Amino acid sequence: MEWMKKLEDDRRIRDLNAIPKSHDSGAVHPYKCLEYLPWQWAKCQNKSITGQLNVGIRAFDLRFRKLKDGKINIPHGFLSNYTLRGVLNEINKFLKEHPSEIVFLFFKREWKSRDEWNEKDTRDVWKEINKYKTIEEDININTKIKDLRGKIVPLPEYFIFNHLCKGKLNAYDNIIVNNSWCLKSLCSVTSNIKNFLLECKEDEEYKILEIQLNYVAFYGVIPPRIASFFTNLWFRNNVKKIKQWNEKPGFIGIDFAGKKTCKAIYQMNF
Repeated sequence: MEWMKKLEDDRRIRDLNAIPKSHDSGAVHPYKCLEYLPWQWAKCQNKSITGQLNVGIRAFDLRFRKLKDGKINIPHGFLSNYTLRGVLNEINKFLKEHPSEIVFLFFKREWKSRDEWNEKDTRDVWKEINKYKTIEEDININTKIKDLRGKIVPLPEYFIFNHLCKGKLNAYDNIIVNNSWCLKSLCSVTSNIKNFLLECKEDEEYKILEIQLNYVAFYGVIPPRIASFFTNLWFRNNVKKIKQWNEKPGFIGIDFAGKKTCKAIYQMNF
């Protein structure tokens, strides 16, 4: 899967219309088998990182929790079986095999354990990331695609950034995010997305947008697997309408990333 290969080299990041992004990308399998049942409400993806890349995902959403053994887990409420190193290994292998592609890596501290994070933990994160093929200097939304091919573009939250970072794209300066996760119905989510895209239509020259198709369906009674079926279906059936609201919805965060939904997203660039 090399959909970015079709993008012109001189195209800038801000010229990209839509980028498939998986939400809670590491929430695939639980760390403990005994947590399989409650994990159904934490599980947000049914494909490995490699599987997500293969269907077209080019941006990942990672939450970090530092474990006692020094490893950095990628949890979603419960611990997952993914570590930061495991995620990076899969991305690195993919980029070696597909050097035309670019991977945007959003990451932050897990909310639940954020107060336990310290400066050493931040250093450990960057030491791990620096082992892989990341960009060598800070970039902005005017950076050209040809300068990023085959590389990882970090987008860290403010509290997990330090001098060891060789290069990043600053999400706080460059991306406007529309949050739908706290809404309770598909109708409220779609209405929220529509209003956001229309309001931001005039700002697309200076910012990249991000919309999220995930939400806490019926106060969390319905697990993400079921909710995502309807949100992803809504998106695929309304691409033309969404493009009328705004031709550049930017990063589009999805649960249970599948081939059809990812294709509907990245084809908006062509």
